[in-house]
Amino acid sequence: MSAALLERLDRIERQLATLLARGAGVRTDGARTRVSKDTAAVMLNCSKRQVDRYASRGLLAKLPKGPKDRTTYFDPASVDALVASEDAAREWIARRKYVPKGKIR
Repeated sequence: MSAALLERLDRIERQLATLLARGAGVRTDGARTRVSKDTAAVMLNCSKRQVDRYASRGLLAKLPKGPKDRTTYFDPASVDALVASEDAAREWIARRKYVPKGKIR
């Protein structure tokens, strides 16, 4: 391949990665801040309906929605735990429930 074609391909790949990062809630340092239902379905290798079932069973932690936001987002750590196993997801949810959310005095 020619050098110009390779440079163009690299530029397109960088632009695509930037667009995907914005849509998936990825910070500039690479850490995810949220995972959409579509992305969770891909990560879990299941359907979006199954993702809803996991959420209703309490295996995925939903994030609060904004006033005009219709998309459901999940905590990336809970999705990662469910990718590992259902038991890991249950443990993650249990640990999350018992973490104090107020200020430490």
